Amino acid sequence: MGTLLPATQLEMNLKVSRLHQSTPFSVMFNRRANDFENYTQVNPNFDTAHIQPEAIAAQYKKVNDHLVPALTKRIQHTQEKDKAHFLKRHKIISDKYPIGSTVMIKNVLRSGKTEERYLGPFRIINHTSNGSYVLSDDANNLISRDIPTSQIKLISSDNAIKPDSASAIESDNDFFEVQSIISHQGSNPTNYLYRVRWKGYTEDDDTWEPSSHFPDKHHIERYWQRRNSLTTSGTQRLPKTINARHIPDRTERHDKRKSRRINPSTSPAT
Repeated sequence: MGTLLPATQLEMNLKVSRLHQSTPFSVMFNRRANDFENYTQVNPNFDTAHIQPEAIAAQYKKVNDHLVPALTKRIQHTQEKDKAHFLKRHKIISDKYPIGSTVMIKNVLRSGKTEERYLGPFRIINHTSNGSYVLSDDANNLISRDIPTSQIKLISSDNAIKPDSASAIESDNDFFEVQSIISHQGSNPTNYLYRVRWKGYTEDDDTWEPSSHFPDKHHIERYWQRRNSLTTSGTQRLPKTINARHIPDRTERHDKRKSRRINPSTSPAT
């Protein structure tokens, strides 16, 4: 082990770094490493009388004025390229797609090559606090889930508009569990009917419900938060996403483990 460690360390020090395109040895000692030759018969003949302090100071100045800035510039350039590649690969954008833009969304249920890869077009209605998008279809009905950037393909931003000001208001359960409200109809808030998408059901089972059928009005408030992009004060108010994952509590986890022990057929295959 003792004989392998120096050779391994030397190999690491002679490997060109991708970050700055130089070897650690050359950066540290400001020269290239000696070739692999037998130097046992070579007389170093170090004559300290020829070492001048002025020459050493000049060499240090050269390193600080030229080598260090050049390495810093190379490192920054490599890091910027890596960051740009990562953002492009993961479809991360610094500026959000503007409200009113036309987009297509990835068909996450696609099961074969003959099925369409993207669905749409849809229109961006709002942004959520976690960076996803609230979309509506051609009939101005909201999509029942919020769409992340990675599933969106921008088609056009010609119709992008400045957010209009409006009020914002918040969802819980009724006799059936509500997935989301996707549309409304009526002339004023007193006679509004809301189109409800029920959790576990399809759009064929959507129903129109008055506000009195919602016990705490949370779904109605969430709908208006998703529908409107600005508050009446003109400041940005981003709604929470409706894709929040349910985290089971201790009792639910206990009941699930108990049901698996009682009925082993429901346990996942190992």
